[in-house]
Amino acid sequence: MFFKNRAVNSAKKMQEVLTHLSSIQPWQDAVIKNVLRFLNNKVKHLLSEEKTIVPSRNLFIIPRESLAKHGYGSMWIGGYMPKANLIVLSNQLASNQFALVHGVIHETTHFMAEKEWQKNFWHLEEGVTCEITRRTQKQYVQQMSEESRRVLRKNLIHAIRETGIIIPIEDVAYVSGNLVCPYTYRSEHILTLDLCTAIKKRFPKKFSTEAEAFGVFEEAHFTGETHFLEHLLDCTFGKRVFRFLSEINQKAKGHMGDIICAHIAEKLHLPSRHFLQTRVVTMLTKIT
Repeated sequence: MFFKNRAVNSAKKMQEVLTHLSSIQPWQDAVIKNVLRFLNNKVKHLLSEEKTIVPSRNLFIIPRESLAKHGYGSMWIGGYMPKANLIVLSNQLASNQFALVHGVIHETTHFMAEKEWQKNFWHLEEGVTCEITRRTQKQYVQQMSEESRRVLRKNLIHAIRETGIIIPIEDVAYVSGNLVCPYTYRSEHILTLDLCTAIKKRFPKKFSTEAEAFGVFEEAHFTGETHFLEHLLDCTFGKRVFRFLSEINQKAKGHMGDIICAHIAEKLHLPSRHFLQTRVVTMLTKIT
């Protein structure tokens, strides 16, 4: 449930409150509708069928101060509520076209995920969502006009220089004010890409690129069909690895994704294991 206030305990009530709080400008409404149409066409092409997608009228942009009143901290920028068929973005994530495109794609990709896949493989689901978001955002930008892309790139470079953050422009998820934000859930994202690389190496005749291997994860994400993915993972890393990934996700709910991803990477001897372990140590050091 989105609101931590127990008084807001129904989808209808939730939508009424959000409608009251939400403020969407005409340019934002146009971007939202364009992105949803683009994403829906992409998934339809992938699956050769229609997939349920959140209507644009059920996507809300809420001021940060209003979110704070309902118990969400300063770092919370967006979320989705599948049972209520709603997506909420903070106004920080809707401050410009590039940020809004990112937010809509990311949360809608979560919404369109098959629910059993989402429940049983939530760390992988997050990593797959990040990669789908990155690829789709890039594809969406490529179909924009040449002038729009030029302005976008100019603004990104300016923001990176102004903040002094050293980050490749292709790793920028969005820019909002003085914030230059890379793609989130980095550990989950890295873990997912590592698994794709390992599968590609194990089955070079079947997958010529990591992108082709990722397509199996993408299909599992939207359809919940995991038999082929299970076969690939078990053949690549050993029997019952697929079940291990499901079980650790079930047991680890509520725990930090960085720790779980580092554990999985170590168990499977993935190239990223040392990097992920270092992230965990750094993170815990900051906390303590």
